[in-house]
Amino acid sequence: MDEALGAVKGKRTPERLGYRSSYYGRTLMTRVGKLVAFLTVAAARSFSRAAARIRTSQSALSHPVRRLEERMGVRLLTRTTRNVVPTEAGERLMETLRPALNDIRRRIE
Repeated sequence: MDEALGAVKGKRTPERLGYRSSYYGRTLMTRVGKLVAFLTVAAARSFSRAAARIRTSQSALSHPVRRLEERMGVRLLTRTTRNVVPTEAGERLMETLRPALNDIRRRIE
């Protein structure tokens, strides 16, 4: 049956999982969510201010930002007890993300 669907055994593909599976949607939203979490924290320069701004916990922002840094293999934010400052890599990512997300926001409104 896998061969008929063109899927490699053990590989997650939309054809193999079927339309009922939300695996790909969850993965995409998780990745987008990490980027949005990073942007929110970087703009607020604080996990606590960012969390208050979007009405969530600091932990709900801290974990995805840390996972994003791990996935990218680079530190995006310099954290101190008083504030958060984007690193050079973080600034570059912000410059890339802001126009892209603003464009998406305009298109869906």
